[in-house]
Amino acid sequence: ARGYRIPQDISVIGFDNIPISEITVPHLTTVNVPKERLGALAVNRLHDIICGRAKERTKTSVLTNLLVRESTGPVKRV
Repeated sequence: ARGYRIPQDISVIGFDNIPISEITVPHLTTVNVPKERLGALAVNRLHDIICGRAKERTKTSVLTNLLVRESTGPVKRV
């Protein structure tokens, strides 16, 4: 990896908690996203649009969580 050691020299974080993140070496720290919840919200929003009940714009947030594994280390002072 171009001479960098993970996590000693650089931390690496993935997104979406894909299955391979648990079998990489080192195991990949990742953000877990509730895909089923996002899908349900999208379907409900689409249904509201089709039925004419949707507002012009909406903002939707879902909670995610950070799964700390082996690919991140402590912050070093600059």
